[in-house]
Amino acid sequence: MLLKAHLFLLMFCSAICSAAELSMLWLADNDLQASNTHKKLAVDVNGSTLQALRQGLPELAVKTLVVNTPRAMALLKSEPNACAGNKIVSADRLQHAVASQLPQVVFPGFRLFALKDSATARLLTELKNAEGKVSVQQLLEQNQSARFAIVGGRNYGAALDALMRDPQYQQRFWQRHASDLAGGVIQMLQSGRVELLIEYPNVVQHNILNQPKKQHGTAELISLPLVESPEVLLGHILCAKTPQGQQLLAVLEQQLALASQTEAYLQAHLQWFDPSSHAEVRRLYNQVYGTHF
Repeated sequence: MLLKAHLFLLMFCSAICSAAELSMLWLADNDLQASNTHKKLAVDVNGSTLQALRQGLPELAVKTLVVNTPRAMALLKSEPNACAGNKIVSADRLQHAVASQLPQVVFPGFRLFALKDSATARLLTELKNAEGKVSVQQLLEQNQSARFAIVGGRNYGAALDALMRDPQYQQRFWQRHASDLAGGVIQMLQSGRVELLIEYPNVVQHNILNQPKKQHGTAELISLPLVESPEVLLGHILCAKTPQGQQLLAVLEQQLALASQTEAYLQAHLQWFDPSSHAEVRRLYNQVYGTHF
């Protein structure tokens, strides 16, 4: 659907946009080349899809810098050849960056997690609507003490971001800015420092499966979809709002239009999901990219 609207326009690129003439500073949130615990726990669909794109751009010189989201947003303002992947597009971000029309990454929406046998979990069950979803707004009003763990600097979409910025609720959302990010907020929930976690379902599953057993013990989690999060979230490529950034984005979009039609690009997504989720991810992927895998 998005693809059909833009594929024709992206099938050519002017001489000044030649990948051979460009160098890019890629702002990554993980390093696929790392051989440490962070790499094992990280869900790096951003990195795996970039690798798939680079296979069609062998001439493009790329320097990777691993930074968190707030730092990436700052570097997009200061570095003329900077680009960052898997970012939700917002009006604020478009003030200093240009965004790809096609998404680089397709993901199921955020879910709300709680410890399975907790009072909070029982409340979530009571608050489910007819579609089986829970409203964060309603939960904030019904439970005056519940605390939410979130990743600092991440864009959660307009509805959730508005709640997180609301002065009456700000202190209820505990932000983690450390290098372990998602793994850290999951541990905050498991240890009881917070009652709730807003996170991607596959990120939680991947981290728990790869944690040392002594770290998470036998604590089980439940999760429910959110009223305030759409079924599918799209992570776009952002580049600096400069001539170099616009040229880089044109090159990347041209390759993205081609790569997204391949089984390899789908697999760059699926590798981060449990096989039980593959049918759902495949459905969302086909819906966004107009494919039939």
